[in-house]
Amino acid sequence: SDLLRAQKTLDIILSELGVDLEIIKDKALNERDYGDLVSQNKEEAAKKFGVDQVQIWRRSFDTPPPGGESLKMTLERTVPYFNSVIKPHLTDGKNIILSAHGNSIRSIIMELFNYSSEQILQTEVGWCEPLVYTFNDNFEVTDFRLITRPSEPSKSHFPK
Repeated sequence: SDLLRAQKTLDIILSELGVDLEIIKDKALNERDYGDLVSQNKEEAAKKFGVDQVQIWRRSFDTPPPGGESLKMTLERTVPYFNSVIKPHLTDGKNIILSAHGNSIRSIIMELFNYSSEQILQTEVGWCEPLVYTFNDNFEVTDFRLITRPSEPSKSHFPK
């Protein structure tokens, strides 16, 4: 992502690992744009637009908030980038650290696991919980691990 919070996260990871890697930033991996909901907490947005409407915008697959993106729209920019830029490195056997955001990562998860729009809406990506994937030669996920924070239960949830 080219958003600062993802870059700071990556800096922490690289510092802890003691490595210096090539860093590629791209807005295609930025978080979903919540449009008119930005800079408001859920309570403020609910007062302005109504609880039910805010819930629809936040949790539907293809209904964007005013001036913002739906998860479908986020997927339409993240998945082509993933397939054209990231996937070739993975198919060449390289390891990748992807520092991005909940919704941009969820859209890539949807692609990797061929999830339906209903399944992806059941998928939660917790913050500060690295996801580790291993692929075979056919680019099928052969192993998937979630590294949870030691002090808290996982916030992530993936459908069966």
